[in-house]
Amino acid sequence: GWKKAGFSLSEARELVGNGFTLSEAIEWKKARISPLKAIEWKKAGFSLSEAIKLKEAGFSLSEAIRWKNAGFSPSGAIEWKKAGFSLTEAIEWRNGGFFLSEAIKWKKAGFSPSEAVEWKNAGFNLSEAIEWKNVGFSPSEATEWKKAGFSISYRRGERVLSYKSLSDLSDNWKEVILSLSEAIEWKKAGFSP
Repeated sequence: GWKKAGFSLSEARELVGNGFTLSEAIEWKKARISPLKAIEWKKAGFSLSEAIKLKEAGFSLSEAIRWKNAGFSPSGAIEWKKAGFSLTEAIEWRNGGFFLSEAIKWKKAGFSPSEAVEWKNAGFNLSEAIEWKNVGFSPSEATEWKKAGFSISYRRGERVLSYKSLSDLSDNWKEVILSLSEAIEWKKAGFSP
């Protein structure tokens, strides 16, 4: 029974009172989780295997509960944390519509969750957002220039702002390929495409 398994009378009472069978209590004990902690983990809705995985990933019970209350599964919480995201960051990225794999790339490229959402909602993929952001354009400005037919390309190794189709332009604008520094000067002076 309980005594033979190494539980005190008070521990056995607590465990039974919280719905543990002897075999279940033994499993938690084998996992080196004290009876009181086992009760807390179980009350919080975690199975033994989830508790073990969370503890191995460095989660305290209170931290695991916060992630769970924010809507993350134990495995999801572990993945986001292992990737270097705090709970607050993970919530922001997830609420912005990003899967972990996307969030990792956007964060690594230097975007905050709110910035990344702006760029993504404006229709830019990560590589486009990086290009436009690196030359000083906001998502709305980049959208305006892009809608007007401009894109960022490379010409003789230099980044340039070029027009999609020179045949669409009047004779006065046949050579509308601006260096980015020129485009930025025009932008700073209040001009748009």
